Amino acid sequence: MTAPNNASYTVFTAVMAFDGNEDELGFHGLWHDLMVLSNPTYDPVLVEVDGVVYSVSAALAEVVQGEEEEEDPTHRLRILARLGEDGRIEHGVELFSGFEILPERRYLPSDTTVGMWYSTQDVEFDGVSIGQIRARRLADGRVELGFRDFDGDIVAPDIAYLPADLDEGVWYRSSLIDVPMPPELPEDDEAAEAEGETEADANG
Repeated sequence: MTAPNNASYTVFTAVMAFDGNEDELGFHGLWHDLMVLSNPTYDPVLVEVDGVVYSVSAALAEVVQGEEEEEDPTHRLRILARLGEDGRIEHGVELFSGFEILPERRYLPSDTTVGMWYSTQDVEFDGVSIGQIRARRLADGRVELGFRDFDGDIVAPDIAYLPADLDEGVWYRSSLIDVPMPPELPEDDEAAEAEGETEADANG
């Protein structure tokens, strides 16, 4: 028995009974509250089970609590959009913390083809791209918003449409979306990526 003295446990207790000829009469198993009364040893020890003291020889099984699976980390954000004086629509993102990120190329031209998706430049957080904002004009004058994550998967907010009669200069927000965080790059890859960076595109 390897349990600490005077420690309480909930254990599965196997009870065996024998007759005078040492023939086994039966077996019964129940969950009981157990208290170890004597010093830890592999020899028979005194234990108290539900208030009754027994001399037993047993091995106390260690209960290992399974670790909860960790969910993949994400950025919670809203897509931002506002109408400019020239008819273009400016885009950005607002993180759940309230921090705003505006990519370098972030304007949807006023003369875009209806139904065609256009994308901003990469949205970067701490120097790492988390994806791109997508937008397209619809036949009824509304604008649909979306997001493409770093892996190319599309993330669509539940509230994704801008009205046709946007107020100029007012930021509109989509509903919250969860965007996966890119995996951390090894140091060697980070150095190589830094060497390969090129000058950012000018605004469209």
